[in-house]
Amino acid sequence: MRTRTVQEVRNVLQTQVFATWYKRYCEVRQAIEGAQARRTDLLGQAHMVRYKADLTQQTADDKLFAAGEFEDLAARSHAEYAEIENDSFEVLSEFELQRQKAIDALVDRDRLEKLLEDGRQVASDLRARLDAARKHQTPEGVAEADRLAVRLAEVELQVQAHAKAVEQAAAAEVREARRKEELWLAVEAAWSNSFRANMARTEFSYSSRCVRAESELLFARSVADRRRVEQLEGEAQRALEQMAELDRDYEAILEEGRKTFECTLVNEFLYWPHSEDVKAALCVPLVDESRQFNIQVSALQVYRLERARGLEFIEPARDVSEQASETADNDPRLEAFFAAGPGKAGTVSQ
Repeated sequence: MRTRTVQEVRNVLQTQVFATWYKRYCEVRQAIEGAQARRTDLLGQAHMVRYKADLTQQTADDKLFAAGEFEDLAARSHAEYAEIENDSFEVLSEFELQRQKAIDALVDRDRLEKLLEDGRQVASDLRARLDAARKHQTPEGVAEADRLAVRLAEVELQVQAHAKAVEQAAAAEVREARRKEELWLAVEAAWSNSFRANMARTEFSYSSRCVRAESELLFARSVADRRRVEQLEGEAQRALEQMAELDRDYEAILEEGRKTFECTLVNEFLYWPHSEDVKAALCVPLVDESRQFNIQVSALQVYRLERARGLEFIEPARDVSEQASETADNDPRLEAFFAAGPGKAGTVSQ
């Protein structure tokens, strides 16, 4: 999964690869819906008077049970999201500590390199003075040369010690920097897992609402279904087998979509982290939905949502150029006035 801008998501939707995948996605969904409708119709024919009402009632109960399972999945996803969030704070704190260690190691290496350079300069000066003193054969010159030779030996020992310390500091700096990068990868992985769990939580909640609404419709239909005739159970079984095969095809298409478009795809929505807003995500519905959200959403349109709320609140997405065009007719002097802030408005050109 990767972050994307609004325009990048639109570019993905315009590719031939996406068009081909989406056509197959719709075909399989339609085939599943057709198989479900056919099986329901066949079962209704098989149990017209004695069985259809009970079957419809059982189907409604199953839908209600499925709604409860979706609610459980939503709760587990929420718990996973909260746990990842807590862990990510710890990893991020550890990363910040490690980042400071890496900075300290770099500063320490620079300090030791400066000491080494200074020591080498002192040694160079002492050698020059020693050479000059040895040219004088007077007792004073000989004594000065001996003193300088002793001092030079001391400085050279210090230079050797500084060189060894610089080597150790450089190795420590590399080690701390490598550890910092490892922790940053862990932070990014935690954020990615948190995003996936949060999106799954909101979609499972949406699925629960849909399935619960379907169960209510089935309960109401059970009264009328009691008067239908029995159906051909052999054809119903074949329809069930077809549904199982279509379900496998559908899951394969979902997995292909996740990998190809580098997104989170639970069932009916594509999600990407918003590269221009770390608190937001971009969402593309694969189906039309007019009742379950705060706005009517259309398939293959790009929407923005807050990561914290997910599908609980959706709004149309706009890229940077679209946002800029809305302010293109504004007076630039007025924008400069507000940008300058209190006490600086006098600097705006008239």
